[in-house]
Amino acid sequence: MHNNIQMIAIDIDGTLLDDNYQWDYETRDLLLELQRSDISIMLCTGRALSATINIARDMGMESYLVTDNGAIVYHIPTNRNLAVKQLAIQEHSDLLHILDQTGAHLDLTSVEGMYAKPHNAEIANMYKKYLVNPEIVADMTTVREPIVKATLFAPPDHITSIMNYLPDQLSTIPVQCFQSGPTFIDIMHQETSKGNALQYLSNYLEIPTQGIMAIGNYYNDLDMIRYAGIGVAMENAPEDIKKEAVYTTASNNDQGVKKAIEHFLKK
Repeated sequence: MHNNIQMIAIDIDGTLLDDNYQWDYETRDLLLELQRSDISIMLCTGRALSATINIARDMGMESYLVTDNGAIVYHIPTNRNLAVKQLAIQEHSDLLHILDQTGAHLDLTSVEGMYAKPHNAEIANMYKKYLVNPEIVADMTTVREPIVKATLFAPPDHITSIMNYLPDQLSTIPVQCFQSGPTFIDIMHQETSKGNALQYLSNYLEIPTQGIMAIGNYYNDLDMIRYAGIGVAMENAPEDIKKEAVYTTASNNDQGVKKAIEHFLKK
């Protein structure tokens, strides 16, 4: 048995949740059983903090959260942010201008909430699906609250074309951008990542990398999968993500998280 596993970091969309954005009870029950045995079960997601807290509490999680692709590390029992990496958007007015010029829908995420440009019903449904209710702001330069993430949303072909030029356009600003899904590009502090957040918690909790399991399905999960002693890719992950993992489990529609954990706990 892999009895040295002390922490399991689990991505949410495309990993823990199926394509209908639902978790299953057998997986939930296994995670709660492990939690009771003092293994830290940590949701590690690109979602905003408030939406992630709701999912965690709905499932009965009582550990740590990494949200906004690593910008926030949060402790559920004490309702406390342990670490926050801000995106200095107010200091770089050219950043907002560059993002506006892409033609994609733009929103900004703060620790407490979200601000979005005016949008249509399709985009409103996307927010509803991800359990967020952004404040509508016509001019993003008026937002004064500290921001942890900017996100572009557009059809996959448009997102691919933006990724071909956006990193070069942002190269003089201390930020990074990456695809967190086929229709999303996240722009964050240059040191923000799920892997860096996992490293922070590894040091904070004094858990060695070989005691950490990480399960994910997309490019924003890659450095988390690389960092963990046991990096797991979902069957629905792109092939280049699978190549970086030590193990590929079943898909998010076939209890892939549960099967991965059972595979290693039986060893």
